[in-house]
Amino acid sequence: GRVRRAFIGVSADTTNLPRRVALLSQVTTNTAVRLRSVEKNGPAAKAGLKEGDIIAAIDGRPVTGVDDLVRMLDAERIGRETLCTVVRRTGVSQVAVTPVARTS
Repeated sequence: GRVRRAFIGVSADTTNLPRRVALLSQVTTNTAVRLRSVEKNGPAAKAGLKEGDIIAAIDGRPVTGVDDLVRMLDAERIGRETLCTVVRRTGVSQVAVTPVARTS
């Protein structure tokens, strides 16, 4: 068998989430995921995610780090709109990303 994974086309790091930002994002964690790069024409770029964005939650579930992000992007999310809680300098917003199947 083969394990299928959803792919959104980002590389990321775990980062600290200031308490004020966590409250605005409605998450109870003090860490999240900061996007280091966004693959051109990938699902994340098409959804409007940008380098430096912080993903605090996916479908309302907190993303505490890169491991959480990878774990949450399972086969069930492939082709299914996924709502990301994104923190930017301009505030907190909801961004809908539709993951695709990872090809490698």
